[in-house]
Amino acid sequence: MNEAVSERPPYLGLNHWPAYPRSLDGKRLNRLNTPMLDIALIRKDPEGVRQRLSLRGKGAADGLAKVLEADEERRKLIGEVEKLKAERNTISKEIGVRKGKGQSA
Repeated sequence: MNEAVSERPPYLGLNHWPAYPRSLDGKRLNRLNTPMLDIALIRKDPEGVRQRLSLRGKGAADGLAKVLEADEERRKLIGEVEKLKAERNTISKEIGVRKGKGQSA
């Protein structure tokens, strides 16, 4: 196996590998309690988040633009869904009124 292509870090013993992420106070984190970025914070201060992510290393902030675009699209779609739900409710209410009067829906 070519060592330059290897994606795994060298095995350094049970205490060193696999490496677990650490919180700011040095406590070991696992995948269940790893801190995440809040989307509200990303929306409020994208440049500040980008600067903080760049401190983590090369490429850490590369996906932030995609996150913001996906969030914008999601919020737009939620608005459209809510509008369609309101339309459905209006039509359902009208059907109920017509059926109450004995008319065809």
